[in-house]
Formats: sequence, structure tokens, C-alpha cells
Amino acid sequence: MPPPPVPDAATARRRADAAAHADALPPTYQQLLSAFEALERTLGFFASRGLPALYGLLQRPMEQATKHVFLPSTLAALLGVWPQAYAVRSTPQIATEERLRASTTASQPYDWLVELPPPEATEGDDAASAGRGGGGAAASAVRARNERARHFSRRLHAIAAEHRLRCGEEWDPELCPPPPEAPLPPLGPATAPAAPSASAASTARPPPPAAALDAPASAAGGPTDAVAALPVPDGCEGLPAELIEKIRRREVASAVAVATKPMTQRAALLCRLPELASALRACMREEKRKAMDVAELVFRLRSNGKWLLSDAEVREQFRMLAEMVPHWLTILKTSPPAVRIDNEVKFAEVLKQLEEAKSRVS
Repeated sequence: MPPPPVPDAATARRRADAAAHADALPPTYQQLLSAFEALERTLGFFASRGLPALYGLLQRPMEQATKHVFLPSTLAALLGVWPQAYAVRSTPQIATEERLRASTTASQPYDWLVELPPPEATEGDDAASAGRGGGGAAASAVRARNERARHFSRRLHAIAAEHRLRCGEEWDPELCPPPPEAPLPPLGPATAPAAPSASAASTARPPPPAAALDAPASAAGGPTDAVAALPVPDGCEGLPAELIEKIRRREVASAVAVATKPMTQRAALLCRLPELASALRACMREEKRKAMDVAELVFRLRSNGKWLLSDAEVREQFRMLAEMVPHWLTILKTSPPAVRIDNEVKFAEVLKQLEEAKSRVS
């Protein structure tokens, strides 16, 4: 009797993938896999158009593709699962009019640049060699993207499997801890600038004058004296005066953004308070409880496949709710701390109050 045929490498890999994926991913992990696949497609699109993959330019197309927010914590979670998946570094913003309109971080002087690593730097033989097949560049890119997605999925399953073994019979995919997050590089110069030489000091541009930070436009719509006094930005010599004026004002806005960054972060969290309040209330009603430990509540909200904020950001939103609607939500100073809501309060009124606060910062 002849021996059974030995499956080729591709068939063996498909069978291994099928066995590894027999158990469904927890909701948060599945959402993260969808974010990875969307980012792979978006990076390919940016590369084909010669666009820099800045976080501020990626955010809107990513949110349209996944129907979920794409926050820095999402990018950090992708790198936490697979540190070699992307090379992320801080880079100065490139102030062109088109990019300023498209970017969600245009007011920041620096942004994260997300790049695919060279194939030899990618972990895993399959992910590194997927692009070396026939069929042309387009087919090779699709193979590489699909192999990278499978590799990322395998890593997610491995992380979930560790939690499953640790929990034993108490394993619940809905309560699986979120994947780890890798720290993103700080936004700013990569290294501290060296002391300027005497020759460089004469050509260095001074910071924007303080008066320019809040100088209004003139009645005729032209530049004010404070903004007009700024030197021509590097590399902008010879550009039309109107474009130089826009870039000058963008530099002023960047200086303001640095000074107001904490307020900006709070405003971003405030805009999602109505959604968080609804999710929190639904979680409490599902559990038939009026109070729940803060840690457990954060865990459940982040595990529902929609909340990719960090634990600290969700806890900050709890504190904001306690400040803005104290008659509905209270943070109990117990051990451990807990959140309590008053079901006697009309939730429609709570949402109305939160939406009004949101409209004031939108």
C-alpha cells in the first residue's frame, strides 16, 4: 500500500492556520486584527500615491475603514502584539496646504510617521518571504499583505491562548485582558539639538513672538503686523505670499497647540462622553447592577470590541462624568473604587447635558 502523500508547505501552513484559528478571537482582539488589516491596505495606498504615512493623515481613512476610532493607543496596541510590524518615528510636520486640510494633527509641530520595515527586518520566514513569488509587483504585494495579516493573527491567538490557559475553566472571551501596548516614541526632535555655532546663530529663526499667538487677522483679511513680522519659514522662499502667510499662521497655531495640549486631550475625551455613558449604562443594565468596580467596568468596556482607549483614558472619562453629571454617576471611594449610577435619573436628560457640553468644544 503506497504511503499517503505528504502535503506541500502551503497546504501544511493552511492546515496549521486552520487549527490555530479554531477558537474565535475575543472581540477586542478581533477589532485589533481588523485595524491591522485596514492599516496594511491604507499604507499600501499611501505608498502608491507617494504620500507620507503620518498618523494625522492615516486617522480619518482608518476610521472610515474600520468604523472605530483610530487613536494612538490603537497604534500602540498593534506594536504591542507585533513590535516589528512597523517602524514608527517622530518627524516634523510637512506643511503643505493639502496635507494641512487632510491631517487631524495639523496643529502639532511633530507627528508619528508609520513605515513598513524592510522584508529582512520582519519577524517570521513566512512574513518575510511572502513577497518573493511570481505574478508581478501587485500580486506580490497582496501576498505579502495577506501573510502579514496571518502572522499578526497568529500572534493575537497566542496571546489569547496564554490568557485562556491562565484562567482555566473561568475563561470568558468577553473578559479577556486587552493586548499589551508598546510605547510610542515621544513627539519631538529625535535628539537634543546641539548648541548653535556663531555662524548658525545668525541664521537661526527665532520663535514666534508672543504677541502673534493671539493676534487676530486684520479687518481686510490680510496678515497682522505680528504674524507678518515672522521670518519666511525654511524652504518656503519664493512661494506665493498667500501660501507663506498660511504656513506662518500654522506655525503660530503649532505653538498654541503645545501650550494647550492638555485641554485638547480633555476635549477629545469629552466628545466621546455621550457614547461612553450609553455603553456604561448598557453594561450596568446587562449585569442588573447599580454599582460596579472601576477596574471591572473598564475591563468590560474595553472588551466590547469598540473601546480601544487606554485604561487611564477610560478612568479619566469616568471622572469627567462624575464632574459633569454627579446626580447620575458617582465614583465611590471604596476599596476597590466603584462606579454607581442612579437609574431614577432620566437618562435622556443626562445625554442632553453631555451633548451640550460636547457641542461647546466641537
